[in-house]
Amino acid sequence: KFFTTILLIALSFLSCNSQTFKVYIGGTDIYCTILDKIEKTCMISSNRDLSPSYYRELDLPSTVEYENTTYTVVAIGKGAFAHDNIKKIELPNTLISIGDSAFCSCSKLHTITIPKNVTFIGNKAFEDCSLLSYVNLPDATTHIGNRAFSNCKFLEYIRLSNAIDTIRYETFLNCHDLQAINLPNGLKYLGKSAFSGCSSLTSIIMPNSLTNVDTSAFNSCISMSSITFSNSLTCIGDSVFIFCIYNHRTTKTNQKYPSVN
Repeated sequence: KFFTTILLIALSFLSCNSQTFKVYIGGTDIYCTILDKIEKTCMISSNRDLSPSYYRELDLPSTVEYENTTYTVVAIGKGAFAHDNIKKIELPNTLISIGDSAFCSCSKLHTITIPKNVTFIGNKAFEDCSLLSYVNLPDATTHIGNRAFSNCKFLEYIRLSNAIDTIRYETFLNCHDLQAINLPNGLKYLGKSAFSGCSSLTSIIMPNSLTNVDTSAFNSCISMSSITFSNSLTCIGDSVFIFCIYNHRTTKTNQKYPSVN
């Protein structure tokens, strides 16, 4: 049932015949797209209140009504709230997916709680949310897309799920206020420029599962003072630590990158 819902979410972006309806929530017209009429699930697909005149808060419901049928909200669609003046939003506990650019460039957004069942966060989902300071990802989250939190320059803390095995391209690019991060215990791959420009990041401890750190992963992390390499690390890309001032430590079992300090 779970994987069927995820598949339908993906297919909904490709379908020309998706049925969309409007609901009125918190003074805003919200458009929903039906994903599965049998399972009675829907996605919030767009938001029609982009007024620059005020900053607002929004509490999204877990269910919506359409033609005498109750649909469960399981996804936020691509670009649904992009460039909105929203400052705080409550997401429903029924949510399992946050689509590409869902909250991209919400420059006033400072508070959001990711519900416990969210497994998927798309590309650029929170890119350029410059006031966002705290994010706690639930244990269910397995996927974070490219540039998902890039340019969140006031992001001070983010908790990552141990179910995440890949941190992708520029996921945390230019998160200037991020001082520390606990990498997931099951992490295997750290993508290109994943933490590039995180100028307040002071230390990194790589989990023993990590085997590959791609190009420029920590480029310009100028406050970096301590890096502990993984026992299993076999590949470090070009310019990974360029413009960093650091001391690095490795365990004795890592023969490819022995300790030098």
